[in-house]
Amino acid sequence: MLGVIYGFMRFVPTYQITSTSSTPSMAQTDQPLDTEIPDRTLGVVSPIVLSSANDILSTLLITSLLVLAALGIAGIGTGWIVAGRLLRPLQQINHAAQEAGKGALDHRIRFEGPKDEIADLAGTFDEMLDRLERSFSAHKRFAANASHELRTPLAASRTMIDVAIAHPGRQELPELLYRLRAVNRHSSEIVESLLHLHSITQAPLTKAPVDLSAVAREAVQKTRAEASTLAVSISIEDETAPVQGDPVLLRQLVLNLVHNGIRHNIRAGTITVRTGNRKGKSFVEVMNTGDKIPPDIVDLLVEPFYRVRNRLEASPNGGHGLGLALVQKISEAHGGQLTIAPNQDGGLTVTALLDCYQRSDLGAR
Repeated sequence: MLGVIYGFMRFVPTYQITSTSSTPSMAQTDQPLDTEIPDRTLGVVSPIVLSSANDILSTLLITSLLVLAALGIAGIGTGWIVAGRLLRPLQQINHAAQEAGKGALDHRIRFEGPKDEIADLAGTFDEMLDRLERSFSAHKRFAANASHELRTPLAASRTMIDVAIAHPGRQELPELLYRLRAVNRHSSEIVESLLHLHSITQAPLTKAPVDLSAVAREAVQKTRAEASTLAVSISIEDETAPVQGDPVLLRQLVLNLVHNGIRHNIRAGTITVRTGNRKGKSFVEVMNTGDKIPPDIVDLLVEPFYRVRNRLEASPNGGHGLGLALVQKISEAHGGQLTIAPNQDGGLTVTALLDCYQRSDLGAR
């Protein structure tokens, strides 16, 4: 504003200011001495002629007000444009939030613009919607799979009862009772597994020093008979892997990993169980042979009731598709991490990383 006013006052007006100065020699004359200030308009004749101090002050005031008004209008216009650019992403975020509130979790902002705080907010909101969509999808699949798992034994029981009622003479009572008991046991195991899956993150953990190598040897010993039935050979590489956690849950974690490696295998396949220390973390790792697993379904393997087709149906304990889901819950309850990677030649490598328990602390206890 100062620059504009100075430029205007310097180059636009034509200054014709006269000043009367009285001196002892000049006072005796009747004619005043007129001194003309040179014109500083660089040869340009302007219609604005300033001939007194009042003219200068008035022109300066008017010019200042006009420049201030022009700058105010320009500031309003610029602020309107800038505010629109800044608020547009917020409007998009608000729209996405409204769509998410209506259940449309597939809507994304996908903000394109400068990398500033607004872009970070939009990116964070998109990531939140991604997690919510995956979570809701997982819950929907869980509800559908759980309904299917529970409906199957109930439908089988009803069918056997209906057949027995329709043909009472053709159905032997002991055989019917045995089959109904097997179906009932299957349903009870599913319900107990679901309750166990829910209680892991709800009940407080009873922590104590545990060596995963000893737990792995125990799990391998318990599963050798099942592995032999399915012609699957088991090997173990057990290095010391001390952790602090719930002994019962950690045994369940390792046992589920070994069972999963046996049952999702191939005839005459192999399974390798490893324990040890890796980058300050204790780990238990189970690698098994099997059919090739597409990488895009690896994340789905930890969902309850999700199964892949490469399964040895001759297994005496078929399981219910909750093994890896329980393993992940137990790992999370202990502050650990579960990673699943498909092997290049088929099968999976499943690793549970847990915080290492120092030997000094273990000895002190």
